[in-house]
Amino acid sequence: MKSTGTGNIIRTGLLLIVFSTFVLFEHACAQSEPPAGFNPGAALETFITDCSRELNLTKDQETRMRSILEEQFKEQKAYREKMRTSGNKDYRAMQKEMDRIREKTDTQLKTVLNEEQMKKFKDLREKRREEMRQEMRKKRSMQ
Repeated sequence: MKSTGTGNIIRTGLLLIVFSTFVLFEHACAQSEPPAGFNPGAALETFITDCSRELNLTKDQETRMRSILEEQFKEQKAYREKMRTSGNKDYRAMQKEMDRIREKTDTQLKTVLNEEQMKKFKDLREKRREEMRQEMRKKRSMQ
């Protein structure tokens, strides 16, 4: 099939879109550090407090959940630091590792929470993650 001028323009446009997407993705990943003034420890504490209230946890459940979430927090922080100091830019590998850590946490939490609490926990965690993403986007757009 013979190429037409319009076909070449479309192919060129698609290549520009794909290239731009990769450039924007790399730029976004390069800025994946939390915004200035963000206190991860305080955010974790607030999340645990919210979980305790929203999930109607017993003191034993709250204690066990705190231990599990603090361990997750430490593991994720250590991995992010390792990535940062090594200069590794493989964000897919990072996302895969963060997913693995989250799955490990969920497995541990299933021994602490009942089904209904686990569902509420996942919903609350996803809501919190989305709020953090929006806040980070907002602060970056102001820079």
